[in-house]
Amino acid sequence: MDKELLGLISFTQISFMKEQSAWTFKSARAKSLLFNHFHQYHDSAIQFTGTLYNSHILKNKLSLNETLSDAQLLLIAYEKWGTSLLKELEGIFSFALFDKQKNIVILAKDRISIKPLYYYHDSDSFLFGSSLKTLSNLDLFSKNINISALSNYFTYGYIMQPNTIYKNCFKIKSGHFLTFDILHKTFKEEKYWDLGSSYETPKLNISEREFKEEAKNLLKQSIEKRLPDEGEYAASLSGGYDSSTVAALLQEKSAKKIKTFTMGFEDESINEAPEAKKIANHLGTEHIEHYFSASDALKIVPMLSEVYDEPFYDNGSIPTTLLASIAKEHGISTIFAGDGGDEVFATADDIERFDRILSFPQYFRNGIYSILNSFNPSMMPYLKENKNIPTKYFKFINIIKAKNIPEMVKVKMTLFHPSEISTLIQSNDIHYASVFDDIYFGPYAQSVDKVIGSYFKTFMTDGELIKTTQAFSQQNIAIREPYLDMNLIHFMAQVPGEIKIKGNIKKNLLKQISYDYIPRELLERPKKGFSVPFSAWMKNELKPLMMETLSPENLKKDGILNADYVTSIKNNFLNGKEEYKYKLWSILLYQLWYEKNMR
Repeated sequence: MDKELLGLISFTQISFMKEQSAWTFKSARAKSLLFNHFHQYHDSAIQFTGTLYNSHILKNKLSLNETLSDAQLLLIAYEKWGTSLLKELEGIFSFALFDKQKNIVILAKDRISIKPLYYYHDSDSFLFGSSLKTLSNLDLFSKNINISALSNYFTYGYIMQPNTIYKNCFKIKSGHFLTFDILHKTFKEEKYWDLGSSYETPKLNISEREFKEEAKNLLKQSIEKRLPDEGEYAASLSGGYDSSTVAALLQEKSAKKIKTFTMGFEDESINEAPEAKKIANHLGTEHIEHYFSASDALKIVPMLSEVYDEPFYDNGSIPTTLLASIAKEHGISTIFAGDGGDEVFATADDIERFDRILSFPQYFRNGIYSILNSFNPSMMPYLKENKNIPTKYFKFINIIKAKNIPEMVKVKMTLFHPSEISTLIQSNDIHYASVFDDIYFGPYAQSVDKVIGSYFKTFMTDGELIKTTQAFSQQNIAIREPYLDMNLIHFMAQVPGEIKIKGNIKKNLLKQISYDYIPRELLERPKKGFSVPFSAWMKNELKPLMMETLSPENLKKDGILNADYVTSIKNNFLNGKEEYKYKLWSILLYQLWYEKNMR
């Protein structure tokens, strides 16, 4: 398991520490630093967590022959290239590098954010670490809720970069690094990679077969470079195209049967375990399946606030957490997952609808919005309580007004709209800026690219990946995401939209690759999705927990959420209005986290 990265600089005593001890500057200019637990090279030292996939290439560029750890290699590369070394790296990582001559600390993480990295600053200190839970437990960390981040959570279900749930604490953004000047107590964040840059290259003009073969080769290379040097690896297998293709390529590469893990459900409408088992049998893997029960949910839901550093809404985290523990019991140290398949190979809805709306002039759409916005369905008794009409109406009129596709995706994925947030959260300190406001694409991006790219930079990075990585990290299992390979991402950005989604066939190239290994009839079926029956659980097994956690008396202790509004949502749900289940679930998960981490 990768080492945890953790350190602090206290401005009153200028000290560096890890786990309560050991680095101390002997003068304010930091001329002498004890490098305990750091890797040191000349006047630099580094704490590193993760894995570099191209270390052999870096060694060749640096003319090195000796055996070096990734951390040692980075220090040598930094001495030669400075922070430009980040553009040379391929892998999953985060690191803190101390430059003794410049008296700076550099914090950096990988392009996709598979390895987390946080920093906290106030007038007394600058703290950093790869675990928000560990970082927030340091004595110099003041635990105060960031209300804007909380509104971000209730708006989307996740807290988007760069915010965290705590005031004065932030995530290093994907493809960014931060330089902290110790003496002047200033810092600057810079970008070294962005998904939008992949669309600064024209689309390729080759045949569909050539597109498929190149994508297949890149995917195989991606898996090969991610194979661990030691320990047993396995694949998560849901039975869909993404996970099935990864399992097939892994089994092809392995000299023995790999293990595959599937989570099943008793509810046949969402259960894909039988289909996954058929695929595993065809591939010849050693297949392990577990049927998730309500009793599992009752055990795991209260644990989620321990697994996830922040409030986390995705109900798929429940079976994922159990799957991680089962994999651990079977001796797995590395798991391959299918995250990113939708965003890289293109599963996208609403493309034609978004294009059609954007074809009308902005002034015309603004006018339509102004007229429709004068009508408030929340003021109409029947509409107010019927089928979540106010939220649907908010989405409808704001998509009309949206200036671009990222803004449309943002509106579409809204859970609570702003007026609901202002009712739910008892604070005047709410701001609604999000990463959607900074999304850009190069000149060759088509509409399909902008839709999947918007999901890539938001819900995948801060949702799907967090769900998987933190669940498996808690079990000390390394995660590998072959669809999130830089070479594959850049190549797929050059594939024309009409090849990515051909007619009504989404993920066209990935499906063609899949059929080289798995019979079409085992894969070509309606997708049920990796969903869980959390609504039924909240009405039955989880109801006592929900009623106690979201009781008016309990909520009023904290003074953050409007107890009357939460009670209204809870009662609507319990009275049969299923449309309230997502909002209620997000509130329950937040409150469970709050009670675990803030009381």
